[in-house]
Amino acid sequence: MSANSTESQNENQQLKWMIKYLTDKSVERDNTIASLTHRLQVAQINEQNSRNEHINQALGYQANEQKLLERVKELESENDQLKQEKKQLVDVMDEAAKEFDFLPDFASKVKEVKDAVMKK
Repeated sequence: MSANSTESQNENQQLKWMIKYLTDKSVERDNTIASLTHRLQVAQINEQNSRNEHINQALGYQANEQKLLERVKELESENDQLKQEKKQLVDVMDEAAKEFDFLPDFASKVKEVKDAVMKK
């Protein structure tokens, strides 16, 4: 019976080693799966961050473009107003030159200033 007992003990020991080996392999596999899952999640997060950066950059460009368009409209409006004021000034200078025809030097100077204003 001691041969059976020794054989049984050897078989039990081999089974324990087999169980340990399979358990270790299972843990390694689980760790590998967990590692791959983690790496996949990191890659997905990085990709989403990259997309978000591109979106934010595009939104920033749109905001800057909108500000520039608004500024262009403001400048065009100011330019129109300045043109109107210039026209009014030229009209007033024409009237002043006509009013002071009896003072030729003064009328001539008013016309010179008017011509200079019109060139600008």
